[in-house]
Amino acid sequence: QALSELMEDRGSERAYLDGVGFFLEQPEFRDVTYARRILDYLSDPDILVEVMRQGHVDDLLVVIGREQSVPALTDCSVVMAPYGPDGRVIGVSGLIGPTRMDYPRAVSAVERVAGALSEALGRLTRWPRRSSSATGSRPGHACWTSAAERRFCSTKCS
Repeated sequence: QALSELMEDRGSERAYLDGVGFFLEQPEFRDVTYARRILDYLSDPDILVEVMRQGHVDDLLVVIGREQSVPALTDCSVVMAPYGPDGRVIGVSGLIGPTRMDYPRAVSAVERVAGALSEALGRLTRWPRRSSSATGSRPGHACWTSAAERRFCSTKCS
């Protein structure tokens, strides 16, 4: 259902943050004042959107330290990769961490997440959509919404 909502909501930009606990486990962020300042920025959805818009992301992008467009995050790095069905970019998956992060591992993780999202969204968009009113004669049977799809229906629906 969440993937369906994502596909339906193409016009807005929203950012979701998760894994703050992993972020706080890093030695760089043990200073409570410093960590709080960064987390205050990251808790603002508009800032997260700005971070994810750093450049046109049509492929993997790694932004290290002072290359950041958000001054508060100059001690962090961001790894981002686009996702979307059938090669169409509808979003960006990313990871924010210290500049000393394990880049090969971070890149691999972000690429896997973006790939999994793209695959799931691709299946969702290719999955035959059924009409809201069942026209088949079998219980629980519904015909495909378009005439082209309907001809592949195993039951002879009218």
